[in-house]
Amino acid sequence: MIDAVTGLVSQPFLFERLEEELDRGRRYGRPLSVMMVDVDGLKRINEETHRLFGSYVLREVGELLSKSLRRCDSVFRYEADEFVVILPETTPEGAMIAAERTRELIERHSFSSPPWSIQVTVSAGVIAATGAQSETARELVRSVDGALDLAKRDGPNRCALAAAS
Repeated sequence: MIDAVTGLVSQPFLFERLEEELDRGRRYGRPLSVMMVDVDGLKRINEETHRLFGSYVLREVGELLSKSLRRCDSVFRYEADEFVVILPETTPEGAMIAAERTRELIERHSFSSPPWSIQVTVSAGVIAATGAQSETARELVRSVDGALDLAKRDGPNRCALAAAS
């Protein structure tokens, strides 16, 4: 249930939690947004330093995400260098504000664990649930992955909002 590197809830529980939030949003007609965050250049960081330092970077990014968001938001380790954040009661505009705030926070943070000290950036994609009854958690995660691709298309350290399909 807990990711060994970041201490965050791991991917298998993401879909269960997201289904719960989708159901809640449909039931009460409330907004729901999802954000996917990718650590820019983690492979290069691992190659230039050490994998243990790369793990430290992932752990720090996870902590910064958790601290920068609301208590009702849920942060999950998704894949190697990706995190997914469920943002209940959040419009697309509000989610973009959260994504930009998080991006800037990480960009300003000094990642330091001797003998290495570096600056790290992230890219983020944001999508809002449409409230369609047929929309599933897996479809929403696929869509937010597409939003992340949009953000990364123009280079690192960017955020993008995509429409749900």
